[in-house]
Amino acid sequence: MTTSNYFKHEIKFLDDEIGTKIEIIHCRNLKSQKSYLSSVNAKQPGTGKSTNLINNINENNKLENKKKILVVLPTHELAEEMGKKIENKKYFVILKGLKPGCMNYDKDDEIRKMYENEVPTAAICSFKKCKGNCHYRNQFSIYKKKGISVLMPKEMLHVIDFNDFDEIYIDERVEGTFLIEWDQVKIIKQITKLWNHPKVKPDFLNSLKEAVRNKDIGTLSSLSDEFIKKANEYNLLVGTNGKSVSSVMDRACKLRFSNLIMFLEFEKETGETKYYKSIIHYQHLLFYKQLDAGCKIEYLCASFPQEIFLNRLKKFEKLFPAYKGYVVICSTNITNKGVIIYKHGDSGFYKNHIENQIESSKSRILKVIKREKYNRGKKVCILTYKKLVNNKKKFFGCDVIWFGASHGINKFAEYDVIIVIGTYMLNMDAYIEYYLENMEDECLPDFSDFTKEDGILKPKDPKLRKFYEELIENDVYDSVHRLRPLQKRKDGADVVIHWFGNNISQRLLDEFTLKEIE
Repeated sequence: MTTSNYFKHEIKFLDDEIGTKIEIIHCRNLKSQKSYLSSVNAKQPGTGKSTNLINNINENNKLENKKKILVVLPTHELAEEMGKKIENKKYFVILKGLKPGCMNYDKDDEIRKMYENEVPTAAICSFKKCKGNCHYRNQFSIYKKKGISVLMPKEMLHVIDFNDFDEIYIDERVEGTFLIEWDQVKIIKQITKLWNHPKVKPDFLNSLKEAVRNKDIGTLSSLSDEFIKKANEYNLLVGTNGKSVSSVMDRACKLRFSNLIMFLEFEKETGETKYYKSIIHYQHLLFYKQLDAGCKIEYLCASFPQEIFLNRLKKFEKLFPAYKGYVVICSTNITNKGVIIYKHGDSGFYKNHIENQIESSKSRILKVIKREKYNRGKKVCILTYKKLVNNKKKFFGCDVIWFGASHGINKFAEYDVIIVIGTYMLNMDAYIEYYLENMEDECLPDFSDFTKEDGILKPKDPKLRKFYEELIENDVYDSVHRLRPLQKRKDGADVVIHWFGNNISQRLLDEFTLKEIE
């Protein structure tokens, strides 16, 4: 069943100057069952999504009874960037993993070795007895305090509880997966390490062991909090009494108990299988935590991948019948036809041949840079492949954005010209994985069959094509909009876009004016 058959769509347009569209989406059999609201602000870049969120946090921090606000971002770097704009620093914390959060990680080989061998942080910290104020240890106690808001990357979703927060925001899109596994031998081995805990009773461990063998999710859930508490106590003892890194790595209990529950709920695995791996999307983890907390989630994403999101929502609803999503998407249709996209030639500048194509077009590219940067005095940046960028993050002497790494970055907002060099493509594995996730009941498409005409190289299969457009073209769209081309510069001029490559997003063509240069 396609998402169009599974979901009901209602669309209305507001009578305003920015062409606001409201789309309401939910499964056709929603009826009176409780639904879980996903509110999506997909207004175009530069319309104030992140700015309004920051203002909301700053105003909240002035109140006597402060709300706890959670903001999930794609990376630690974006969390740091947003944190700089929050005025009262004592009312929020940026949650970090051990690698970016420990001040000694980069200079201590023992910490790195234990971390790479999955030693729990409780054991690492108690073993090292690091001197001075430790952000990594302190952040978790700060986050639990009343009125403290939290900024964090998606990788920290595992360690927080949505029930702790009054408002939850997802800034930019949620991509990526993580692995959970059911390895019965490994699980029981980790459980039995707690025999050495002076306060753990054998009956407790035997109950855990039998629950694991029987994949008894009810018993595991009831024993979860107690196990986590005892495991943390035990790992602190291991670290305190550890005589060497190798002894800590060997004795520490490395079991992430919450993943056992998650595995059983996602996989519904009740057979005799003793070993099984499962790949979970972070989007599914968001739904999972939303189901537990019964809360609203607000997404802020101009390049919101609607079809990908709905595919994952449909799959989650089938896994968890108690969850019924109610999605409200707000988008806009602002144009600025004063912005010109100059498309230079018909070469694709594809990654596999980029060096040769750059060499053959070098004089032409340099001519554009000279005219814009030196003759006209404009600030110029380049959007291209990461492998072309030098250590100083420069290419042809210009600052660079590389494909796939620009979401939420605002440092290019004052630039006047962007030169796009390349056609950002997906590898074959990505299409196959998408098929296996969303289309496995359908006949195999021809993954190598592409439309090749009029500056386009895209899959012919409509679903694979939509996947490419939402994941890749929208990424390029978002990168170009780091310059805020819908807004004029301070001198009244418009942004200029030069394009060396193919697959210009239809959204960009609708917003701006295309001029082809042979």
